[in-house]
Amino acid sequence: MIYKLLNFILVYILSIFNFAIIMSPMLFFAIPLMITKSDYIKSDSTLTVILLVFFIVSCLMIVVMLFDLLFGFSTRFYLKGTKEFSKIKNYDILSDVFDEVKMRFNKPNVRLMILNSSEANAFAIGNLGRQYIVVTNGLISEYLIQMKDREYFLNCMKCIIGHEMSHLINKDYLPGLLLKVNELATSFVSKIILLIFNIIIRIIGIIPFVGGIVSSLLLNFFKLLDFIITFFYKYVILTIYKLIQLKISRNREYRCDKQSAMISGGDLMSEALSVLGENGYITIFSSHPKTSSRVKKVKLVERTYGTITPQFGNNFVNFCSVLFILILPFIIYYYMDIKGLVENYETLAFDIKMKINGIKIKLMSWGINI
Repeated sequence: MIYKLLNFILVYILSIFNFAIIMSPMLFFAIPLMITKSDYIKSDSTLTVILLVFFIVSCLMIVVMLFDLLFGFSTRFYLKGTKEFSKIKNYDILSDVFDEVKMRFNKPNVRLMILNSSEANAFAIGNLGRQYIVVTNGLISEYLIQMKDREYFLNCMKCIIGHEMSHLINKDYLPGLLLKVNELATSFVSKIILLIFNIIIRIIGIIPFVGGIVSSLLLNFFKLLDFIITFFYKYVILTIYKLIQLKISRNREYRCDKQSAMISGGDLMSEALSVLGENGYITIFSSHPKTSSRVKKVKLVERTYGTITPQFGNNFVNFCSVLFILILPFIIYYYMDIKGLVENYETLAFDIKMKINGIKIKLMSWGINI
């Protein structure tokens, strides 16, 4: 269970860095505090500016995540090109096995969708309103090619659907969904941030004498900052995430195989896995372990007849992970000194204004009018 919590935390960190990249122009507000040597600037002002950025990012992520869970924006993204199985000719033969899986997992409202793709792929996705299992034509074709008889084909499909249903009841899709929400949100926010930043750069650029130099410096600083954050995100944070994700995926896939085998038995589940070859089928949310390892672990699982429930403690970990995301902005806010930051900027602005006035007076004494 600790791996799943780590997965959520790492996904959140990935999302933070992704947002930080596109919101990095906001850090320019901290430049005066970083470079000034005035005695009235507190040492923790720069930290407050950085925390303020993370606070805004966290709040944005929460708002987007809640809207997505309610209205299913990213879910609709994954359902592009799919059609409900009952609306496709000859696919109604899946009705009985799908109904059996729904009954065993006590998930009557799940919908089975078919994606028109040649890839052997299947995944589970959902939001607060609706949950879906998606299977590709490519995966179905794999079983049709190996089909011994109609019953064999249906048993294989029951095993795959049961595997994905286990992902649903344990809400394994949530970290992947959070990453997708982040991707969609950053795509939208980045356009706004870059538009505002470019407008500011152009306004600064028209200032006589120093405007071009200052705008060029700001632009180069932004590019450097963007490079540093992107590099750290790609080669440090993302690498660590992938390593832990491999461990999480293995445990998760073994559990899904086991819970699916509880419907049909370990022999049928291991046979259904073997058909797909050494690497199994592709999925957008997990890295599957080798088929031989999965077959070895699932072969002795006995068939049961009761309701299959989420793994013990899994819902608690999901709750704690979401709670962590919700309370983090309050923790960040606690350590921010907003009042001190505002006072520092007001003092700095007044000091700059007085210096500018002093320069104007001196220029006027030289006979130069501004």
